[in-house]
Amino acid sequence: MLKKVPLINDGCYIIIPMGSIIAMLMVIYLAVSIGEDKKLNYFDKIPLEIVGFVAIIISVIPFIFLSDYFYSTGNDYVGGISIIITVALFIYVIACVCMITFIRRLKAKSFWKTTIIGKIFYWFKDVLLKYNVTYCIGGNSRQESVSNAVKVIDACDLLIIHDGARPLVTANEIKATLKAAMKYGAAAVGVPVKDTIKVIDKDNKIIDTPERSSLIAIQTPQIFKFDKYVSAMNLATEQGKDFTDDCKLLENMNESVYVVIGEYSNIKITTPEDIPTAVSILNSRGEK
Repeated sequence: MLKKVPLINDGCYIIIPMGSIIAMLMVIYLAVSIGEDKKLNYFDKIPLEIVGFVAIIISVIPFIFLSDYFYSTGNDYVGGISIIITVALFIYVIACVCMITFIRRLKAKSFWKTTIIGKIFYWFKDVLLKYNVTYCIGGNSRQESVSNAVKVIDACDLLIIHDGARPLVTANEIKATLKAAMKYGAAAVGVPVKDTIKVIDKDNKIIDTPERSSLIAIQTPQIFKFDKYVSAMNLATEQGKDFTDDCKLLENMNESVYVVIGEYSNIKITTPEDIPTAVSILNSRGEK
């Protein structure tokens, strides 16, 4: 935790406060764990006051050594900065320890989530680590991006593809689509179009009017048998085709895709004008 680095000419050593960061991470992790009422593994039998005291010592002492060293060498500017950092760090760690105690005694599970750094650690701990999220580099098109994602995951029974721009999808829509995909091998959620759709040519002249009753505005999630989707993607790549919809990949292979009728509230948020609509939908659900 503590690393010594020799200074040139005088042969003495200063302590670089690497332990400070580790101590703060430890304190925050404890706050997160306590906030969830989980056992603290190695720390569950250690009084929190002792943990907090150790964290304070580890965090502050290195900076005290630094400030004392720089003052003794006549570098008042750096020494002053070290003192400021020492005081700020001391206050921060004290606040973390107080927060831990407050959470433990009042069982306020969400108290630590109100801080910015707490939210970041909550997202990292309970999303990335809990659900084993794997990242990949996006492509120049939707098809290429999904292809990159498929390449970094293990083979599975069903592949679920969802637009990040559709955060209002409901659990019922996901379950219904998943059930249909298990039965038919490929399924996507969609809603009947409300407007009359016209087909135009390159000069914007209407050339056809499809029967509205047969038209569906497709949404996501779109769920497919993993092997079937990979085969369809490989075929499209070999043909040099790039589709903007995953269902089209299966259609290109002459495979049928079953449509699950979803909800109009599953909108795609792509422009600023969509945000008030999304807020209205959340309010109608009693969510924020």
